[in-house]
Amino acid sequence: MEAGEKDTKPRIEVIDSENRRYPRFDIQLPIEFDQIKSSITHTGNISEGGLLIYLAEEADVSQYVRLKLFISLGSELNTIEVLAEVVWTDNHLSKDQEYYPCGVKFVDISPEDDAKLKNVLKKLSSPLDEKGKDWTPKKPTETDDMTELQKVVVRYRDGRIIKGFTRNFFPNKDLFHVSPPDDPYGEGKRVQMRELKAVFFVRDFNGNSEYRERRKYKAEDNPFGHRVEVTFSDGEVQAGATMSYSLDRMGFFITPADPGSNNRQIYAISTSVESVRRL
Repeated sequence: MEAGEKDTKPRIEVIDSENRRYPRFDIQLPIEFDQIKSSITHTGNISEGGLLIYLAEEADVSQYVRLKLFISLGSELNTIEVLAEVVWTDNHLSKDQEYYPCGVKFVDISPEDDAKLKNVLKKLSSPLDEKGKDWTPKKPTETDDMTELQKVVVRYRDGRIIKGFTRNFFPNKDLFHVSPPDDPYGEGKRVQMRELKAVFFVRDFNGNSEYRERRKYKAEDNPFGHRVEVTFSDGEVQAGATMSYSLDRMGFFITPADPGSNNRQIYAISTSVESVRRL
């Protein structure tokens, strides 16, 4: 972060009541949806049973959605993928609100992702009295920490590259900060989304130059989302899965087809994408 900016931690709170099967933890994290137009949004709270989310348009009760939650465990970006059902919505916005609150319950989640979710919830604390809770969604600020440290390689459209850690990347924000690899909690460089080609969430900053990443799926692969081939304006091609995409939005996430890729996720900036082809 730049000098003078206050470093803050994510607001994490727990809501527990006698009528709830699972305690809820109040935290904002990026989330991507299929079957809803506003495919990238954020959570309001999370539990073992479901989520509170905020959408830019109305949703229908009993609607089924496939969703992908982006969260850091240590220094690695992880995803939790589930099938969920909309159980309630609040389609009446007050003049100071920008999003529709919506509650979803988990219908199907793999054992692996269920374990990830429980691991995340174990780390969350701070009891909150539900009475008097202000559920009005707040816009993330430039210094809000949405997740823990994430390893990223940031590629600009003009060819520049930055490697380091980020704590405040959010897909709906116009900017974030990247700290040096040798000083992850140090002053971060301000990065503007509109100047980028893509943000690569990596396992290792250097990767393996001898590894040959495959750019297509095997017959037995069953990725979560739509299989696509993304061609960037500079000619680079990436194959992977995305929940949904629209070149009218800032960008979209891609999960590489090769599970051995050094890239865990890629956030492609729409203005740097030449084409997207379904596979």
